[in-house]
Amino acid sequence: MKKQLILLLCLAWALSGCTTYVRIKWNITKTLNLPYTIDKTGTFVSSSVLSSRAIRDAFIESNSPTLFLSYQFENLSINSFNIAGTVDPQSNTATQVNVNAVVNGASPKPLLNSTRLIYLGKNQLLQDVNDIVNGNTGEINNNASYSTTLTAINIVGVQEVQKILSETLNGTQSSGLQVNLTGTVPPGQRLVGTVMLTINATVTLYRCEETTTLFGLESCD
Repeated sequence: MKKQLILLLCLAWALSGCTTYVRIKWNITKTLNLPYTIDKTGTFVSSSVLSSRAIRDAFIESNSPTLFLSYQFENLSINSFNIAGTVDPQSNTATQVNVNAVVNGASPKPLLNSTRLIYLGKNQLLQDVNDIVNGNTGEINNNASYSTTLTAINIVGVQEVQKILSETLNGTQSSGLQVNLTGTVPPGQRLVGTVMLTINATVTLYRCEETTTLFGLESCD
């Protein structure tokens, strides 16, 4: 009876010609890459930068630019982080490397706690074998991410990345995102290759449209 009453009220609203404004949303999910080219022994620091233009291009230019003209920015969520790499098999002698990452800024924020990447042959440089090898099948999981390695990712850094990306897309900051990677190679070894930190994120946009029904829709404030 209650459901029928609601339907009758909705029908009466529509027939009366009354209108209201509701939020129409659009989600865009993209992966951002931060590469680190390394040819080092011992302890090293490498930096990678995503400019504000690169961030906006990833979410805007790869879609219809008119979306960001007709839609407003609502929020951005971080889905996952992933780290992996490749090495030059002719020059690399490193069997492993311990790395950590910090989001650069006036007050740097830790993003990645100490994590071991190991050389598994061919040209693969991946996370610790305990995290990336399936114990049942022995297969390598090339998409091992920090979402499954809770001790590696630091929430303080995640929140800072989310803040920077959000402010870049809503136009309140233009300095981009810089993440510094610090690593240590075992004595007597040399790491020659590229480490890639990837960030998967989803942006939600919205615009207000006039309608004669509120059923199942979020009203605009």
